[in-house]
Amino acid sequence: MFGYILPNKPNMYMKDYGLFRAFYCGLCHQTGRCQGQCMRFGVGYDITFLSILFHGVQHEKLFFKSKACVAKPFRKTAVVVNSPLLEQCCHLNALLLEFKCKDDIADGTSGSKRLLARGIRRQVKKARKALPKVAAILDEAFDEQQKAERTQTDNWMVACDPFACCMQEIALSMAPKGGQPLAEVTYGLGQFVYLADCLDDYDKDKRKGDYNPLLLRYKAESKVALIEQHGEELRGQMDDLIARIKESYKSLAIFDTEGIVTNTLWYGLRAQAEVLLDKECKSCRKTHTNF
Repeated sequence: MFGYILPNKPNMYMKDYGLFRAFYCGLCHQTGRCQGQCMRFGVGYDITFLSILFHGVQHEKLFFKSKACVAKPFRKTAVVVNSPLLEQCCHLNALLLEFKCKDDIADGTSGSKRLLARGIRRQVKKARKALPKVAAILDEAFDEQQKAERTQTDNWMVACDPFACCMQEIALSMAPKGGQPLAEVTYGLGQFVYLADCLDDYDKDKRKGDYNPLLLRYKAESKVALIEQHGEELRGQMDDLIARIKESYKSLAIFDTEGIVTNTLWYGLRAQAEVLLDKECKSCRKTHTNF
């Protein structure tokens, strides 16, 4: 996805940190087996969180195995193994990566994203075969998002609705036990990711002339100017969004992975908002994002 949904390390219990690493490394190993070694570079924090969330909602029994990593060949670590849901998340990651490439290309970005889209064609084809329903949801969401963006709306909540809705549908498809609370949480997370991406890419979008609802609404010369002039308004929108996610989460039944999910929604989203609004120093950012 985009790299905006991750736990806040300073507020994690050691047991939750270990479990998060086990999921992250488990996804990486599983991706190598079912999608090829190169796709392991595409495993990120967002897909790790979704995997943790889905496993907790579905109450999937967790199995662990001690394995070495290419990056640390002489040090074995515990990883999650033998989980069909974990394999589905690997395929979901490939489909989300395709969605991101298509979106960037449609916005006018070429070069590296076009090469990446060509490079992962085989993996995406395999993912589409494994998760045809999810692939159809993402295809429809992409078409709807392009329609919304072509209207040049300056309302980010209108522009993000197709992506947020698709995250909601994907979650219910992969973790149906979550019901309405999971739908509301993942819809809010989809909104958060979209707004975070708009903030993060503000300067790039202005330079390249790409669509960005914040650029159309505020017309600030740079992200720095945007935050100086409208930071409090944007902070209020972020606060409201995070509050709604947390309220929906209170009704969601999570097993085994509850500690990580709570940390992410209570502290991780807030920490990312601080980063995006330039309210946190660089050394602090490294502290809570270094997993």
